[in-house]
Amino acid sequence: MRIGMAAVGLWMILGMTATAAESVKPEAVLIVHKDANEAGVEVYALRDAEITVNPAEVLQNINLTELAKYVPGTDVPRGSGPGGWDGANPQTMDLAALRRIKELDFLIPNVEIPLSTAAFLVKWNGQNILIDAGAGKANGGVMLESLALAGVRPEDVDAVLLTHLHFDHVGGLEFEGEAVFPKAKIYLAKAELDAWTTDEGIAKLPEMQRPWAELAKQALAPYQGRIIALEYKTVVAAATVSGEKTDHRVPHQRDFPLYSFTFGGHTPGHTTYDIAINTEMWTNLQFIGDMVHIAEVQMPRPQTSVVFDVRPGPVREQRERTFKWSAEGGDFKDFLVGPHLPFPGIGQVVQEGDGYIFKPLILTKDRARGGAD
Repeated sequence: MRIGMAAVGLWMILGMTATAAESVKPEAVLIVHKDANEAGVEVYALRDAEITVNPAEVLQNINLTELAKYVPGTDVPRGSGPGGWDGANPQTMDLAALRRIKELDFLIPNVEIPLSTAAFLVKWNGQNILIDAGAGKANGGVMLESLALAGVRPEDVDAVLLTHLHFDHVGGLEFEGEAVFPKAKIYLAKAELDAWTTDEGIAKLPEMQRPWAELAKQALAPYQGRIIALEYKTVVAAATVSGEKTDHRVPHQRDFPLYSFTFGGHTPGHTTYDIAINTEMWTNLQFIGDMVHIAEVQMPRPQTSVVFDVRPGPVREQRERTFKWSAEGGDFKDFLVGPHLPFPGIGQVVQEGDGYIFKPLILTKDRARGGAD
């Protein structure tokens, strides 16, 4: 399988380079498992694609001096000290501003770091619920092969919960105009749906992102009549997913509630999903979508944003609140689950100094199916 030219162009627009699909091995990793009398809960991480990204090209609200603390090989070149540009110090200029000065292109380090893309599968009470759908076969994604390793066929998927409509999260919904998941309902925030599928919404998007609206509409087109728009906070319990009426619930009930929370920032209706599972203690999984792209920088320095954020301020605030709440824990054992965190994309946040560090959950080898030997 080769990544088509259109797909390569899309990744490059995002400042990323996709790895050829032949070298990305499908993998399904069981990250959470709970046995119960009534029903068990299983959560799998599904490997989708491998990307490399130059953090100096996509990060903002950070300068070269600060970036070098977290990413090896991004040290400031010699001869770029104070007074280099109209009295400004290129070392301490925000990367976004530095990138706009063509004459200072030579200062942007050429360093690539790996970035995972993944989707997640929740199995509960005989139902299969995907959180995001990956980039798709046409864009080099192997999520469907990973899904098969978890024992699920596309026609067995009951629902797909979307964090947002960027193509690396929804490209896997359709292939050659047909629904990849023929029986699934699609859940996403109303604000997100309106932003990418209506003329009024598209006009408010940053100019660079407006062409991506066609990709979003293309991904959703085969599911007309099966798209459910969510408000700010919604209980998306498994009963709701199967089409039964469900009242709002509190997290400590036994019927496996799944909450959606919409925080516009990365995109107008970017949504996270929370699952509370009663294991040895209350375990909360927060599927954070694109709240974090480059963990080695954004964990210790949450104020650092990416160029794809529609509204950097709100997403920075959400990231700082989420890290603080997760690190404090309380009655919950809290895990963040993210498609761009190091695969399989689950771990805990621990406060360190003024920032945080990400501690991946250590999983035994027998929980992985497929992937590297």
